[in-house]
Amino acid sequence: MARNQKPHPEQHPSFLQEVRQAAEFIPQQFYFVSLSKKPREADDLAFFCTDEDYLYEHFFADFGPLNLAKVYRYCYSIQLKLKECAASGKVLYHYTALDPHKRANGAFLACSYSLLCLKRSVQQSFLPLLGCFPPLSAFRDASYGLCTYTISVLDCLKGLHKAQRCGFLNLQNFDVESYEHYEKIGTYFNNLTYLFNLQCLFANQ
Repeated sequence: MARNQKPHPEQHPSFLQEVRQAAEFIPQQFYFVSLSKKPREADDLAFFCTDEDYLYEHFFADFGPLNLAKVYRYCYSIQLKLKECAASGKVLYHYTALDPHKRANGAFLACSYSLLCLKRSVQQSFLPLLGCFPPLSAFRDASYGLCTYTISVLDCLKGLHKAQRCGFLNLQNFDVESYEHYEKIGTYFNNLTYLFNLQCLFANQ
């Protein structure tokens, strides 16, 4: 190994065994991983956890995916952190707990960044997590009772891509404050959605 060449993050002595399974989104710059405990800090490594700040407000047994406001804030946060890491010579690790729900939401965020900011295709964005073990949990609907239909992280990425392609989603002019206002319970659009969900629920009983 050349004198000035950094060792691959997997070879760093401060790493837990689990980190060897980290998904590489940008070589030597940005990785995603789920860990059983908080990793130790190091001079050339930066860690970023989304478990507490990026929360999903569930209705029943649903747990995700995170909404567009969370995706928007995550993308810009990662861009800022990557610039800081580049200036200080650090590698950025986005990590979550092993909890399957937090793991799936964290994976969705990392893939969304790859899709929306790195301008990769859906398949390229999901590739780092292809074949990961254990498999990512599938999201379920927000209705009561037995869930008979689920969507995967890959399905969500396809939806994001279609929204972007159709001009419904553009991070450059996305009004995150308005989005967060109208998604709150009690606002006009949220009430319409809630009433529609109730109507569908009782229609199926």
